[in-house]
Amino acid sequence: MVKRVPGQGTRIASVVFFGLIGLALACKYSVRDVGFVDLAEDQYGVYLFLSDAAKPSMSRDAKTIATATFLESNLSLQVAHLGEEPEHPSLWMTNELEIKSFPAALLRSPDGRSLRLPLAGSNAGAVTEDDLWNLMESTVSSAKREQLLSLVLDAFAVVVLLESNDSEQNAAASTAIDGAIDSIKELMPRMPKPVDTPPIVLTVSTEERDAEAIMLWSLGFDLDLTDEPQAAIVIGRGRRLGPPLQGGLITRTKMQQMMALIGQDCECDLDRSWMQGPMVPLRWDSDQQRLAYDKLAFDAENPLVKAEISRILARGPNARGETAGKSDVSMDALFLGYSEERVDTAVSETSASAVSASMDAEEPAPVPSVEPTEAGESLATFEPLEVQPPAEKTNPDSEEGPEGGNPAIPLTLLVVLGLGCVALIGGAIVIVRGAGV
Repeated sequence: MVKRVPGQGTRIASVVFFGLIGLALACKYSVRDVGFVDLAEDQYGVYLFLSDAAKPSMSRDAKTIATATFLESNLSLQVAHLGEEPEHPSLWMTNELEIKSFPAALLRSPDGRSLRLPLAGSNAGAVTEDDLWNLMESTVSSAKREQLLSLVLDAFAVVVLLESNDSEQNAAASTAIDGAIDSIKELMPRMPKPVDTPPIVLTVSTEERDAEAIMLWSLGFDLDLTDEPQAAIVIGRGRRLGPPLQGGLITRTKMQQMMALIGQDCECDLDRSWMQGPMVPLRWDSDQQRLAYDKLAFDAENPLVKAEISRILARGPNARGETAGKSDVSMDALFLGYSEERVDTAVSETSASAVSASMDAEEPAPVPSVEPTEAGESLATFEPLEVQPPAEKTNPDSEEGPEGGNPAIPLTLLVVLGLGCVALIGGAIVIVRGAGV
């Protein structure tokens, strides 16, 4: 009986098969990808308060105009005609902003902040349909927001820089941001989902501050602060990553650490609140959706995608609302392309002593440490590793088995093992058939 030796085609098929299995088990989304998914939790509310003297038709006209202008946006309208409803449930919002005269309008953010909107005329008779059109169009769109929309689809990120009255501080902030972008350019090709276009800076001058007040306010900028520049990183669908920075906090190290998070795997141990920061009020129409689909290679509007992203954001100790602002993975580790996972192990005394003896006989491996460079910044160097004894198991996600002994096997692990078995069996069948056994 003559046996055939597997050819190169069979080997390639096996490699491709196992490679596809590996890709199927890996996370499909980066932090940047998550920024394009709208989970319908970022709706802004425009509240219009009409006075007693306003015509009854004014409420209907306002809703009709809002339907047209707020279509495919993250904005909605609520109208309170005080002549018909003097005790309207939304009237308490006006007290926060000390609004005493009507008509008036305000913008309410998903996190409960309010901003008064300019509304032409101080009397009910002065508010016309044109005034309502201008009010709602300015709420959903502006020159810088349109520019932002044109950049987020291609760029790795957009850094919004609000200049101050201090030209020296503006120059220092700009230099720090440019330096951080240069560093990120070198890291981008090695990230899980590389992007061709590096971060881009969108500068808002002091003269543009009033015209862009809604965008700046939604990003968390202090509109009353004029002596220091402010900066925020925007990704995806106009979503802010991390907190906004002010003045001397806008450093090269801080900016590059924050930008390094954008290319990370969305399944890594990151603070989920960083991936679901506030969005800018804007119109994301069907053309933007189509372009996003072409560039991302997945449909961010697909309900299955939204369900999967929602599952990722809700999983683990860093889910939104639990430990906002904290993360078990350090910024330095992410910047260096390093991550950790907890593994539950039971180490016997014999194996522990054997490991300790073998490590004593070898040269210690280097680990990152910190040396000062510029004021308030640091770079990684290397020092010998000190061997620490194995720590006790502190994994809060582990579960006791039915006898209170070994931890139960997680469902995810069972699924991965099952897929691995299927892959091994399939690969074996391919190899056996190729060998002609």
